[in-house]
Amino acid sequence: MIARIGVVSAAPAVDRTHLVTELRPGTIHRPAQVLARPGGKGFNVAHVLHTLGAQVVVAAPLAGATGRWLADAAVANGLDVHPTWVPGELRTCVSVFAEADGSLTEFYEPPLRVAPADWARFSADAIAVMTDPGLEAIAVSGKVPPGSPADGLAQIVRAVVAAGRLVAVDADGPGLPDAIAARPSIVKVNGAEVGALLGRSVVSAEEAVTAARDLRAMGPGAAVVTLGREGAVAVDASGTAWRVHPVEADGRFPTGSGDAFLAGLLVALVGGAAFADALRLATGAAAANTEQPGAGIVDPARARTIAATVRVEIVGR
Repeated sequence: MIARIGVVSAAPAVDRTHLVTELRPGTIHRPAQVLARPGGKGFNVAHVLHTLGAQVVVAAPLAGATGRWLADAAVANGLDVHPTWVPGELRTCVSVFAEADGSLTEFYEPPLRVAPADWARFSADAIAVMTDPGLEAIAVSGKVPPGSPADGLAQIVRAVVAAGRLVAVDADGPGLPDAIAARPSIVKVNGAEVGALLGRSVVSAEEAVTAARDLRAMGPGAAVVTLGREGAVAVDASGTAWRVHPVEADGRFPTGSGDAFLAGLLVALVGGAAFADALRLATGAAAANTEQPGAGIVDPARARTIAATVRVEIVGR
């Protein structure tokens, strides 16, 4: 049976990846390859969900010619997109990968400003879409756009939780505390994001376990903290703490790997996998994402091959 999963993309963007031989500030560059993708956290998650076999419905505030391009491209990529049209133009985020030294330089424009009235329209639209009884899980991804209420994400999370869905939140910025307090099933953040939230450094696995426990105490059923090349930790709904050990991977394109992690986690959980096995597929998807330029591009066979090698252990109860 094919899983149907919804995604709320709060701060979409057009993502462009430029591949150059060498990055030389102050000079003209002629990229050997340019990739343009519907992006932002939510669309990255949605693309990987689709690649891993799910039917995906996306709700997003879109604007202008860039928004129409994004919607058309996402539909062409197999996503079911439900836009709420707002004034303005979407942001463009640019990543420049230099082959000579493997460096990645990123330019992220701020999200489109969305007025409170326009956010209210989007929130109502998103809730209507995401409470469809045919959806088995919902990912709420991104940050509250400038101009919108601080509890904007929380409004959506509360409504979808009340509808009885498995809800995963992956957000940062001022809207994150309220979204966590809305009691989603899962919150997934990286070490920097949870460190900013808790006001302390979260770098090591030990620090991440403590941070995940503190996150879970704030409302969600489970908390996951990703640590990039150092793997991840999680505390599940029973309070059991898990350590996901790093995998052997040679990926050079980390952008979007946290979003791929969330997609793998949701696909596995909706498919009935045990929590440890869901963490394995999540890690496999994240590692596979790093192997190709452009966020949210994953070889599903490669993701599952890597997942089979992931070591996960209980580190506390």
